[in-house]
Amino acid sequence: VYTPTWTPAPPTETPTPNVFRAVGLNVNGASDITCSQGQSCEVGLLVTNGGSDVDDLSVIITAGNPIPLQLCRADGVCSGSMLPISSVGPSNTAFIVARIAVPVDATTQSGSWTFQAYSQGSGGSVSSLPVSVSVSVP
Repeated sequence: VYTPTWTPAPPTETPTPNVFRAVGLNVNGASDITCSQGQSCEVGLLVTNGGSDVDDLSVIITAGNPIPLQLCRADGVCSGSMLPISSVGPSNTAFIVARIAVPVDATTQSGSWTFQAYSQGSGGSVSSLPVSVSVSVP
């Protein structure tokens, strides 16, 4: 005598999400500033996650001059070369500052720094266009 047995249908496969990575970097305000000897000046930078998933981003100084500069987050964390920004959601923007400290004995000069942002989710292969900030010491 034949006894039918129920066999459940296998579940449908969950598709792998199509995640793309993108990062943007812009100067928030003037990119050419004047900063006197002994003065500390700040230039705002906006780092945007243009991708489709939460990403860890980083901003690096790709070119600079001898005047000391630090990149700083709102939580007080600063770096002289690379600043990490954790868990930036899709289409969200993080605000950081480039803090320039002109020494008291600095000579009259002008110089610039170039910055670039990277997606850590891409292993650093996705980056923003570089942006530059110029400083004049009268």
